[in-house]
Amino acid sequence: MTSSVVSPQPATAPVRDAPSRWQGPWRLFALLPLWIYLIFSATQGPSLGGPFGEPPKALGLPLDVWLTILVGSWTIAGLALIWDARSWPRRALALFLFTIPATFVMILGPAVILIVQNLG
Repeated sequence: MTSSVVSPQPATAPVRDAPSRWQGPWRLFALLPLWIYLIFSATQGPSLGGPFGEPPKALGLPLDVWLTILVGSWTIAGLALIWDARSWPRRALALFLFTIPATFVMILGPAVILIVQNLG
């Protein structure tokens, strides 16, 4: 009886796709809410108070602080997903679910807070 010895094959790690050369524009666009925040910070006062009086508060913090926390966390989540994505559909999905809504909330949020404040 002959026995055949099979040599073990070396384990190979799964190969990830190489990063695309076009990640730069995606990553810059993922930072869009940050750029808008910096522009707003440079052009307007520290809070929404100004001539409208004290901004409304929720849980002891002004609503513009909560808005900044929401947009910041949304932006960081979108940026992390776009930074790690290896295909353009994943980048586009992260862009449409995180970056673009965070941008709209950053732009329209202060106006909505002022409208609600003036209605009440």
